[in-house]
Amino acid sequence: MMADGKFLNGADHRISSNNLVLISEAWSPQINGVVTTLKNIIPFIESNGIKVTLIEPSQFRSISLIGYPDVQVTFPFSSLPKKLSQIDPDYIHIATEGPLGLIARNWAIKNHKSFTTSYHTNLAEYAWELYKIPTYPILNYMKWFHSKSSHVLVPTNSIYNYLESKKFSNLKVWTRGIDPNIFSDHIKTENILPKNKKAKVLLYVGRVSKEKNLSELCNIAKDSDYECWIVGDGPYLNTLKNEFSEHVQFFGAIDHEKLTKYYKSADIFVFPSLTDTFGLVLIESMSCGTPVAAYPVKGPIDIVKQGVSGSLNKDLLSAIKEAQDIPRSNVANYGKKFTWENCAKIFLETLSLNHK
Repeated sequence: MMADGKFLNGADHRISSNNLVLISEAWSPQINGVVTTLKNIIPFIESNGIKVTLIEPSQFRSISLIGYPDVQVTFPFSSLPKKLSQIDPDYIHIATEGPLGLIARNWAIKNHKSFTTSYHTNLAEYAWELYKIPTYPILNYMKWFHSKSSHVLVPTNSIYNYLESKKFSNLKVWTRGIDPNIFSDHIKTENILPKNKKAKVLLYVGRVSKEKNLSELCNIAKDSDYECWIVGDGPYLNTLKNEFSEHVQFFGAIDHEKLTKYYKSADIFVFPSLTDTFGLVLIESMSCGTPVAAYPVKGPIDIVKQGVSGSLNKDLLSAIKEAQDIPRSNVANYGKKFTWENCAKIFLETLSLNHK
């Protein structure tokens, strides 16, 4: 379910021109933070009288990324520039740094069009984790890619500080949100019962891939009395099933609108990733009243308030034990501050600044 976009009418960032092109390598059927963010802010943008044209890989001939069959890569060297020239957009936002984003970037520069970009993913760290590609050339590419952007939208203060230290410029923090009609402690749901009624339930929701560090969570479940649930799909799922199926319940992919009952049925949400830039699932969990246990790294360190909405600790098991004592009402109240309305306002403000 997307936000309805009604809250921004009368906002201070109305703009005279009204044609925005969004370019993203990430789109349905992918389930990730880029897709969720764009799907939720588009209605707000359109409610301000801006026509949004989405450009994504399924509109062109594409191939699957090695190891990630649901991620499509496309190289429309001639068709994309032609499409952009036909649209002649007032605003351009490039959400991803792949070939599609690169072609759009080059077209914008050639045609003297200003554009904004967003930094969603630590590609340099992922490239090392997955393929052992050195981080240095990837980071240099990312810095070059964003160097001509009038504003680079980043998800948290820690990512802002990290990129600033790497000499990125024109940075602006762009937070994320949740839909309170889906994720709330007040929503009535059918509880999922643990196999062992006395056990505390540890939950992870998200992509099941190697860089998410899920083996750490699975090993905790294997060596403790906790019950562990993993909700999601991905290239690392079968590997984890083969090793941990006796100790972990794997639920597979669940529709976004149906996740609330998993959050509300769990005692602690565990986020073992060391490389995420934000983690929308953190604020979804907190909005449902389920405290978060995570490492004190970029992403969680900006989102989780220690002792209020969860616990951050270099020892993940210690974070879990600390988080389970936090009152759920405190967690839910803290989670309410993250809204798609605020996320969309920042985006619209950036478009307005970009057009001056």
